[in-house]
Amino acid sequence: MRFPKQELNIDEYLEKIKQLLDDSHCHIFIDTNIISQLYRLNEEARKDFYNWVDTCSSRFHIPNWSVHEYSNRVTTQKTNDYLSELTKAKTFSKELKNIGKFLKAYVGDSLLIGSSYAGNAQKLFDDMDNVSSMFEKISIVINNGLTQHQLNVHKEVLDKLETHILDSNVYSILGNLVFEADLRFDGKVPPGFKDSDKGTNRIGDLVIWKEILEFCKKYKPEGEKIKAVFISRDIKPDMVYRPIKQMKNGQQVNDEDKIGIAHESLVGEFKLITDSDEYYSISFYTLVQILAPQHRNLAVSFQIATEPENLIVETQTTEIITQEIEPCESVCHEIVDSSSGTTEETIPEATVPTEVYSVYALEDDKYDTSRGIERISYGIEELRSYNWYRQNAAIESISMGNQPIPEENAQNIKDSLFVLGRNVLQSAVGSSSSAINFIETLHLKTKFWHKSVKAAFIDGCLFEIFFDSKGKIRKKGFKAGFINEIVTSINKIGLDAPYSFINIQLSHKNEGRFVPEVGSDKKYKFEFGFDITEPTGLYPGDVKTSSLNINGVDVSDTFKVGYGHFFSGCDNLNYSLSVYYGIPTENIELEVLEPEIKGVSFIKEHEF
Repeated sequence: MRFPKQELNIDEYLEKIKQLLDDSHCHIFIDTNIISQLYRLNEEARKDFYNWVDTCSSRFHIPNWSVHEYSNRVTTQKTNDYLSELTKAKTFSKELKNIGKFLKAYVGDSLLIGSSYAGNAQKLFDDMDNVSSMFEKISIVINNGLTQHQLNVHKEVLDKLETHILDSNVYSILGNLVFEADLRFDGKVPPGFKDSDKGTNRIGDLVIWKEILEFCKKYKPEGEKIKAVFISRDIKPDMVYRPIKQMKNGQQVNDEDKIGIAHESLVGEFKLITDSDEYYSISFYTLVQILAPQHRNLAVSFQIATEPENLIVETQTTEIITQEIEPCESVCHEIVDSSSGTTEETIPEATVPTEVYSVYALEDDKYDTSRGIERISYGIEELRSYNWYRQNAAIESISMGNQPIPEENAQNIKDSLFVLGRNVLQSAVGSSSSAINFIETLHLKTKFWHKSVKAAFIDGCLFEIFFDSKGKIRKKGFKAGFINEIVTSINKIGLDAPYSFINIQLSHKNEGRFVPEVGSDKKYKFEFGFDITEPTGLYPGDVKTSSLNINGVDVSDTFKVGYGHFFSGCDNLNYSLSVYYGIPTENIELEVLEPEIKGVSFIKEHEF
């Protein structure tokens, strides 16, 4: 058994999990509560989940005990417990009616003085009756659809997941646990000892664990280590622990953003049984975070369904204010207010551009929010939390108004807006549902913003796509999951030169790598070289990629990774290249691939 870790790099850990989910020797097991979560997702999100399961094929498993627990819910007609918020609608409708009766009995004109109902109590009663009547109609619709929803989800579970049920003998496992369970619980040996006082199903977690061990011992590949990932919504302290110091993107995270990793006792037992220490426990939240870039509907629906009721976020309105702030040092030229009719940017004729934004914004890992406008800084700090729910609340509080950037604080405010744009884009790429909505409807969200405010914010969004937190060009893929939506929105906003800043940055700071011209109608032709005699084994019909040219220029170095990793299926290749290289799909031209090629992998960095 290993000693527990006290430090964890979250980025490295999530990358490891991501690789495992695609590893042909890694088997994936889910808890019962993952099935129940499907009831709390919309139809498109469930499709995303089933599509992911299909990519795992025979490596995705449902323990028999999970099926047993779920079946108990179905046969006792308790799956509506999974939808408790919706089932409350009928009760709330009755409560509204009672409130209406209370108002009519106790509220008089003397209580309405100074309100919009002053001298007209009957209007208050009528409005309350209208609200009550409307919600009663909504309640009826919800309750009528609830049963059909449960039937639909259960049918999907049968159709999509039944073939993934393990064939383990739970009755034999139960018999063997008669004495072992008490010994483990007495010694607080994971998993499940926290359930030792439960009246029923106190050994459920332990039965599932034994199923996982039994399967992995039986099916471990010859000459290879078997690997296992267990996914649950309810990752408890008798299954995982949280290292004290956790880092993400080079910064230490708060307690609420720390993740749990498999208890070392479980890893040790897994090694004893399978001769492999590759056992991992992750939450469904972590899984959705990893899948989010390819399964956006799943991420958005999951956030809506799981937003904590007790989440307390101080919602300040992020708006431009003209308070006195000491300007930070920078080398910049002045942006002339675009509302004056002059050009927004004076582009100098120089080898290296004079910066519009300070080093604290361009290298935003140096950005100190205490330098900026308080309300904008608050939004930036919340967006940096890596917590979807805090990010969503922060995004929803952004309201800039139609005020120009005040000259006395121009540099500070431009920097703040620029960094805010970077963080909103980062949050959208990280699949914050509110950030996604903001970016997808950028031209509407910024409709009433002043042009100078829009320009700084958009510059930040575009800069984040191509440059990292140290202001350096991204070496491999760009962060361009929303390039199509952003360009479409920017073209509707009406700025005079919305792409000049980013194109100057790309042309002067590309470090010799390929970069596109943003916002133009230039076409980019992609030509792959393949060794069709050598399948990678990563994906059916996926062959070895040997080279990549764009418009006749070899860009293979930007498409290399240090391990064999699948990039995209051919039916989705245009979109995948758009996201990776920051080029709108309509500007991409693809050579016709051979019929036998069904997928494309990255070029392997090293050959041994």
